[in-house]
Amino acid sequence: MDASAVQAAKSRAERAERLVAQLRYQLEYLKLNVGGQPVPQDLLEANEKLRSRRDELKKQLEELEVEHGVKLIPLPVTKTTAMPSSAHGPGKTPGPEIVGAPPAKKRCISVSTDTPPTEAALDTDPVITASAASPSPAAKKSGEEAAAPAVAAATAAGASDKKAKKKEKAAKAGGAQASGGGKKQQEAVEPDYSRLNIRVGKIVSVRRHPDADGLYVEEVDIGDGENRTVCSGLVKFCKEEDLQDRIAIFCVNLKPAVFRGIPSQGMIMCAERIVDGVSEACEVIRPPAGSVPGDRVIVPEYNTGEPDKQLNPKKKVFERLKPDLQTNEDCIPCYKGHPFTVEGKGICRVEKLSNCQIK
Repeated sequence: MDASAVQAAKSRAERAERLVAQLRYQLEYLKLNVGGQPVPQDLLEANEKLRSRRDELKKQLEELEVEHGVKLIPLPVTKTTAMPSSAHGPGKTPGPEIVGAPPAKKRCISVSTDTPPTEAALDTDPVITASAASPSPAAKKSGEEAAAPAVAAATAAGASDKKAKKKEKAAKAGGAQASGGGKKQQEAVEPDYSRLNIRVGKIVSVRRHPDADGLYVEEVDIGDGENRTVCSGLVKFCKEEDLQDRIAIFCVNLKPAVFRGIPSQGMIMCAERIVDGVSEACEVIRPPAGSVPGDRVIVPEYNTGEPDKQLNPKKKVFERLKPDLQTNEDCIPCYKGHPFTVEGKGICRVEKLSNCQIK
C-alpha cells in the first residue's frame, strides 16, 4: 500500500479518536447534569460503535506502519482525574473517571445528543463551540519543563545544521573566488608567441580588390583542405605576378575582418620599414626551403602549448606581442630575438629589411 493510503488511514483514525473523546465528554456531562437519570441507550450504543471503529482503524494504521518499517513503541494508558465535587454544584456527584481520554485542551468540543453520530462523521471535523478552562499553572509548568530538553535539542540541531550550511556556502564561495582569481591572473600574464597560429601557405590566386585601390585579394591554401580569402595592402610594394603561387607565412587565428565588403580570414606576415609614420618598404617573409602549406611556424624557445583557436580582439594579444616581432640584423624574423622556425626545415628570412617591424 502506498504512502497516501497510510496517510488516509491515519487521518481517519485520528478523527475517530476525536469523536470518541467528544462522546465521552458528553456522557460525563450528562451524568453530572441529569440528576441521576439514565443515559439514553442510543447514545451509549453510538459511543460503543465509534469506539470499536476507532480500535479497528487504529489496528489497520499500526499494521500499515509496521509494513512500511515504522517502529511502534507502546505508551502507558493515561487517566484523567475526575472533577472535584465542588465543581459539580450542590447535590451533584462526580462522574466516573474517563480512561484513555485525551488531556484537557484550551477549547471544548460539543456534540449534539439528539441524533447519534454516524460513521460519516468520521470524515468531517467537529465544530468548536466554546472555550474550556485553561490548564492549571502547575500543569502548565510541568509540561513546559518536560518539553524543555526536546526544545533545547531541536534548537541545538537547527543551529548545528545552519552552521554546517554556512561553512559549505563559504567553501563554495572560496572555491569560486579562487577559480575566478586564477582566470584573472592568467589573463594578467603577458602573452607569448605560442598564442599565435602562424602557418605556411601558398597563394593560389591573386587579384585587385574591386573597391580598394591599395588591396589585393588572395586565395590561400594553408593545408587544411579549404582555401582562405586574405586581403593584404601590398599593391604599393608587390606586383600580382610576384604573389601568384608564392609560398609565404600567414597568421590564421585572427578574428575575420571585412575590407570593403570582402571578408579576410588571415594576415600575410611581412617585414615593414616605417619612417615618420609612413611605410617606406615592405617585404613578404619567406619560409625555409621544403616548407609546405600547413607547416606551423614556431619559436622553439616559446613553444609552450597550442595556439588560441581564435584571438580575442578585446584582449589585444597580437597588439601586445607586436613590439617583440622584429627582424634582426641578419634579416631573420624573430620574437624577442629568437628566429621564426619551421621545425625540421629551418628558419624564415626576408631579403633586405633588417631591424624592421613584423606585421
